[in-house]
Amino acid sequence: MPKSLDESICTVFHPGVGANFAQAEWYIGHGLLHNVHINAHEPQESVYSSVDTLWNGVKNVLAIADDDAPPRPMLKWWRVSLAGAPDVQMFLKNFREAKEIHSHDHQKKKFVLFGVSRGAATILMAIPEMTEEERALIALVLLESPFDSGLEVLRKNYPWTWPFVCAAMNTCGSFRCRQKTPLQAVAEFPLTIPIAFISSFGDQMVPLPRTATLVDALRKRGHEEVHVLRFVRGQHAGFLALQSNARKYSEFLQPLYEKQFHSLNNNNK
Repeated sequence: MPKSLDESICTVFHPGVGANFAQAEWYIGHGLLHNVHINAHEPQESVYSSVDTLWNGVKNVLAIADDDAPPRPMLKWWRVSLAGAPDVQMFLKNFREAKEIHSHDHQKKKFVLFGVSRGAATILMAIPEMTEEERALIALVLLESPFDSGLEVLRKNYPWTWPFVCAAMNTCGSFRCRQKTPLQAVAEFPLTIPIAFISSFGDQMVPLPRTATLVDALRKRGHEEVHVLRFVRGQHAGFLALQSNARKYSEFLQPLYEKQFHSLNNNNK
């Protein structure tokens, strides 16, 4: 019988745009993630361009920056697919690698899937692409700031230039303006897999309503294990910067982990 979460589960993590696997260290440091599988296939080069400093400097000089929003550097849009096919294939490769590594463990493991923003949306897109055998290995899905549509995120963050940004990403990059959306993928999400959504009213990049539509869609389908945590404050991908949020995050996840841990223990008796 497993003695700890690290012995009974493996966490597969997928980061947000502009982040690499080091993003997971923040959550690990707060005790929120357990036995995290390192994604060796995630490019380490940032998707943000070298004009970050200049752009943010101009915003500060012109006083056009939103005090409640994190700095929004210019993207290397040709490397962003916003949960499109390249992201999905990368995540599936990582998941299957983790599955193979742990297939020979004496104690069989279940998997927790955790993603932030682009990573969270990618997980929603990837699960319908898995086999029934693979889905059966998933104990819990944790999604921080997933969006229902990559195109709507572009509209929000580039209100005046989004048509150009979308056209450029579509023509030169891996994002497709008409690609399948996470909201569409929710229609295929298994109702047997527990899922949790974490969002914030202070998130300016992926506003809370973009996540709420996913929650509503799953509940309308009759999913009985949809869990929701909503912070009053907290910037995008920075919820843990507030000590009160970190405490609430831990208190929210602990019973979800305990339920799966006890379930695994009972199944292995």
